[in-house]
Amino acid sequence: PDLKKNADEPHTGFLRYFAISQNVPPFDNVHCRLAVQYAADKSALQTARGGADAGGDIATNMLPPNILGHQDSLDPFNTKSGKPQIDKAKDELKQCGHPDGFNTVIAARNKGKEPKTAEALQQALGQVGIKATLDVSDASPYFRSTIGSPSNVALKKYGIMTAGWGADFPTPYGFLQVLVDGRAIKASGNNNYSEINDPEINSLIDKAKAEPDAQK
Repeated sequence: PDLKKNADEPHTGFLRYFAISQNVPPFDNVHCRLAVQYAADKSALQTARGGADAGGDIATNMLPPNILGHQDSLDPFNTKSGKPQIDKAKDELKQCGHPDGFNTVIAARNKGKEPKTAEALQQALGQVGIKATLDVSDASPYFRSTIGSPSNVALKKYGIMTAGWGADFPTPYGFLQVLVDGRAIKASGNNNYSEINDPEINSLIDKAKAEPDAQK
């Protein structure tokens, strides 16, 4: 206790998340993606990463607290509670045409806490009938060619992929652009793992890049 009072506990600006591929069925249906969002047990994921101290805070959105534009109140899926929302997940499954669930594959690196984190998600999804198979692979090519290659993602049918990101420079553009800009999708070394390519998002990125007022 005497030493702990001298310790700092900063926000690192890193985000650990699961990317859902929009191009691997049935995740081409938004309701199937939402079913995963609601079924996930965020507290169990946090515990798998080491708990509140070692595992970090439960994220409610895609911007960490040290990035300008972060809003604590932005929690569209009631993630802060940390609890799975089984009824909502089952409703989304009905809306995506898979009321009894479906099969998918979760990709993860054989490194650190990632296998345990993937297992925690696998168990949570099983509660609503989503049967996820784990594909744990070598860490070294993981981001470059395992999930960083859209063709390999399609070939291996990776519906869900463990991922993490810390911006090279801590601005909203520096953090989000490579993750959600459809024009940044690459054949290898891709960081937009979900392969989001939305004209409205792309346009907003251009407007933000040209805006001289950081607050705006």
